[in-house]
Amino acid sequence: MSKLQRGLAVRLLNKKTCTLNLTPTGQLIAKRSEQLLELLTIALDEINECIIAPAGRH
Repeated sequence: MSKLQRGLAVRLLNKKTCTLNLTPTGQLIAKRSEQLLELLTIALDEINECIIAPAGRH
């Protein structure tokens, strides 16, 4: 996480003694990352369907 924060030059987490919370920027990154993972999962599923499905004759 610290490497990502340094690379982006922003703080993504607020750290206190017993709590850890996302900053607004961290919340945005988390939301977009979740969306990217969903799209990647869909793409991989589609690729697997193409590989598994029998090819028709042309």
